[in-house]
Amino acid sequence: MVNKRFTEISQVGIVARDKEKVIANMREVFGAEPDQCTVCKVSPAENNGNYYGEPGDFEADLLFYNFANLQIEYMIPRHGKNIWSDWMDEHGEGIHHVLFNVDSFDGAVADMKEKGIDLIQDGPSTLKKGLHWGYFDGYDKVGFVFEVKNTKEKLD
Repeated sequence: MVNKRFTEISQVGIVARDKEKVIANMREVFGAEPDQCTVCKVSPAENNGNYYGEPGDFEADLLFYNFANLQIEYMIPRHGKNIWSDWMDEHGEGIHHVLFNVDSFDGAVADMKEKGIDLIQDGPSTLKKGLHWGYFDGYDKVGFVFEVKNTKEKLD
């Protein structure tokens, strides 16, 4: 039986080293400009995210391109220990994750903990207050890292 929490994939995430090169290449190949550019900042002082269970301290540029029913997100790390830099060190630039929209962030964490899949990194959304994202190390079991975001959760 399919876990009803994990039925909606909305994004493919790609890690890259050079923001300007990404923008130029997406413009050249697809004629696309980013729909949104933002910065992800996680710091112990703000206690707003984690990296392998410890308070995170990292920053990355995020570029979002919307294509019909799928979003492409580029993560360009600026500094600090984070899973995007880890991925590039091990695999190089390229596809990093798929994103599932879920009805409960805490529920998704509990579901994956039961299956022995660890939460690697998490933090608050830069796009909408109240949303929370997290990456899970599903590589050994399903062949890829996946992200969840509580976009279907009823927020106050």
